Amino acid sequence: MKQSRKEPRTQADLAVRVWGIDAQGALFVQDAVARNISVSGALLCGIEQHLRTGDLIGVAYGDRKARFRVVWLRDSGTDRKIQVAVHKLKNEECPWKECLGREIAAVSANPAPGLDSPRGPCHLRLDA
Repeated sequence: MKQSRKEPRTQADLAVRVWGIDAQGALFVQDAVARNISVSGALLCGIEQHLRTGDLIGVAYGDRKARFRVVWLRDSGTDRKIQVAVHKLKNEECPWKECLGREIAAVSANPAPGLDSPRGPCHLRLDA
């Protein structure tokens, strides 16, 4: 079954730094690899910490950083260790924006209306 995505993805192997609080409540900082990147998220590979869906983590790429929410995770059983899908928090700047193609950057500059977009006034009349 083909998944429909709200935005295009780019395959990458970006060295990133990840930090946060793991499932046991301990602070952690570690290196990982960001793959399958988009303006609002990525698949992080090589995570060694036990995280939970909904956890907030920080991710830095170069000198840019942003906060992300864990969407799902799985133990790959390979050298990729734990894979974690993350979604960027609404008001954060995408740390790897310059690595995305021109088409993707254009989409991010003019996002389609959705739940993250400001809502306009409602002009419907409700007659009782």
